[in-house]
Amino acid sequence: MKFKLIHIGKLKEKALSQQVGEYHKRIGRFAEVEEVVIPDLKKASALSAAEVKKREGEHILGAIKNSDHVILLDEKGKSYTSRAFAKMMDKHFMDMRKPMVFVTGGAFGFSDAVYSRANAKMALSEMTFSHQLIRLIFAEQLYRGLTIIKGHPYHND
Repeated sequence: MKFKLIHIGKLKEKALSQQVGEYHKRIGRFAEVEEVVIPDLKKASALSAAEVKKREGEHILGAIKNSDHVILLDEKGKSYTSRAFAKMMDKHFMDMRKPMVFVTGGAFGFSDAVYSRANAKMALSEMTFSHQLIRLIFAEQLYRGLTIIKGHPYHND
């Protein structure tokens, strides 16, 4: 199993960065995980939201291969329970064997070009979270899903 996690901007808070790093280390026991951090745009405050999404989208698309299965973390995406998420990942790797690429957008979301390239959208909640915090929430859920697949006792029903 191989995962690529694409994010806009580096984590600004040290505590969040340490916690995300801990989950990536745990994930590494079960699967290969690659993190791609796209730097924040310079002088983004001088740009419109549409221009920020367009430029960030160009960078996101540049980090994706044609063979990647791309899932956007988007509040309008499909919701999963932890067990259903694990089942979806397991099925993906049994059927396709392609890397799964999960993308966290910037503050304004994704460009139309990124939406067009995506294979799926996944919601972690109907609530809106900062793109910084989503990294931690998703890292934990990815780890939880892998432990479910592997029969590890981390998840309790």
